[in-house]
Amino acid sequence: MDYLEKELAILDIHNRPVGIMVGTQEINWSNIPPADHPPSQLIANGSWNSAIKTYNNDWKEIIEDPDVAEIGNQIMVFDFDDTKNLRIPFDNALAIYNYLRDQDINPSFIFSGNKGFHIWVHPEDIQKIIPADVMTKVHTLQSWGRLLAGLVKEIVSDVLGSAHPIADLSPNYMQGMVRCPYSIHETSAHIVWPLDQEDIINLELNLEEGSLATDVAGLLHD
Repeated sequence: MDYLEKELAILDIHNRPVGIMVGTQEINWSNIPPADHPPSQLIANGSWNSAIKTYNNDWKEIIEDPDVAEIGNQIMVFDFDDTKNLRIPFDNALAIYNYLRDQDINPSFIFSGNKGFHIWVHPEDIQKIIPADVMTKVHTLQSWGRLLAGLVKEIVSDVLGSAHPIADLSPNYMQGMVRCPYSIHETSAHIVWPLDQEDIINLELNLEEGSLATDVAGLLHD
């Protein structure tokens, strides 16, 4: 917590909006010696810390340790965006959400706080949609990420009949990032909000064509 508080203070969080991201790969920090923890992203005057560049190479070796980053312990993410009409990404996300629930999977449905919606499939459910022979193969973090990204493309193509935009596959690759639930989106100032069933039904019934982030937030919180 001290490290986080220090980072947020350097970012001047009380005077400007700061987005908060989380990694899709679970990292067991207790198995990383304190001396190998990352240096501060910024230095006191707010400029980027050049030591980060050097540390990035060390980090690639650190996370190859399965006791630090267990292969298969990663969230699979479907990311749907539209800058002018959030009804489109909502409908796409809802179709994927319903498909996954039909497969006995319990996905999370999340409003990104700005341009769209995310569907998360948690590690314990991923094995339900990956063939057994693929699960038993020896994987690296890189190959597992490529596997998840490929699976996202395949499911979207099967369910929606269209290719998933390649930029939106990035959360599935090694060291992928997604917005932290309940954080504030720094651009829109809206909450990154996990939807419950009541929220989903509300948006399905009332979200109009051409809606933007403010309209979604209004339906969720007003």
